[in-house]
Amino acid sequence: MLFSDPNAAHEHGYRDRWEAGLYRYYGAWSGEGDMVLTAHNRAVIDRSPRLHLFQKLGEVYRYGGRFEYLRHEAERTVKDGREYRAIVFVLKPITAG
Repeated sequence: MLFSDPNAAHEHGYRDRWEAGLYRYYGAWSGEGDMVLTAHNRAVIDRSPRLHLFQKLGEVYRYGGRFEYLRHEAERTVKDGREYRAIVFVLKPITAG
């Protein structure tokens, strides 16, 4: 299960979002250094296409459907004047049928 709050910017300035019919979901960050493909982040890849997205709406989360992992990309982000590498997962919704 993936939980996303697309209306809230992360403290590093990135935001989960829809782009060209795909969902850009940012990985988990330990708080130090670059994001890495271990633990929770690796699970996004390993559990595809059994990814279930929940998006925050107000105070509750709404089920957004099932998704599959297409790829991940590195994206530059800055915190406290230091540059880090964030991992953004590009996810495709799976339609029933």
